[in-house]
Amino acid sequence: MISKNLFNIISRFLNLCENDSGSPETEYNKIYIYKDGNGGRKQLTLSRGFTCDGGNLKKVVVRYIQKGGILSDMFKKRLDKFGKGILISDTEFIKGLVSAGTEQAMKDAQDEIFNEVYLGPAIKWADINRFKENLSIAVIADSYLHSGQMTPFLMQKFSEKKPGSGGDEKIWIKSYLEQRLAWFERVSGPLHTCMFRPQFFLNEIEKDNWELSCPLTVKEKGKIC
Repeated sequence: MISKNLFNIISRFLNLCENDSGSPETEYNKIYIYKDGNGGRKQLTLSRGFTCDGGNLKKVVVRYIQKGGILSDMFKKRLDKFGKGILISDTEFIKGLVSAGTEQAMKDAQDEIFNEVYLGPAIKWADINRFKENLSIAVIADSYLHSGQMTPFLMQKFSEKKPGSGGDEKIWIKSYLEQRLAWFERVSGPLHTCMFRPQFFLNEIEKDNWELSCPLTVKEKGKIC
C-alpha cells in the first residue's frame, strides 16, 4: 500500500499527462481523440488514459454496466464493437460516455479499473523488486499506465540491478528514466511528444526530491501541487 498523499500526487501527475485540459483533477467525463490507436489510427481516450484500442475503456464500460449505470442498455449493444476502430464515429456512444461520467457508477468504475489495471500492478511490481522511494513508485506507475508494464527492452539497456537483487534503487530508476527519455527522443509520432514524462522525474532527481514533495509542476502540462 502507498500513502494517500502519494496516491493523490501520482493520480494528479497521470491526469496531467493523459489529457489536454491542463487540470490535474480526474475528469471522469472528458473524451479525447488521439491518433495513437492500432496502426496509428485515431481512437477514443476517456478520462485518465482509458483507451478504446488498448482495451481498458471496455473494462470501464463493463464495470459501469455491472453497477447498473443509467445508460447500461445503450452500452451493452456496443460491447462487440470495441477495438475495431468504429466507435470513434459513433456520436451516441461518445455522448453517452460524457453523460455517464457525471454518474457515481461511472466514477467508481473508472477508479476501480484504474487501480486494478494500472496502479495495483505497478505497486505490486515495486514491492516485489523492493523499490521504496516515492519517486520510484511514481515512475513505475507512469510506465504501467503509459506502456502497460515496465518496458523490458529499456531495462535491458543498463547494467544496474534492481534493489531486490542488490542494486542501488536511485541509480536504477535514473537509468531507466534516461533510457525512456532516449526512446521517446528517437521515435516519431505520439511517443515523441511524451519526452516530458521522464524529463519531469529526472528534474526532480536533480533536486534530490525523492519524496516528491510539493511544489511539483510538469513544465509542459501544468501544476500538480
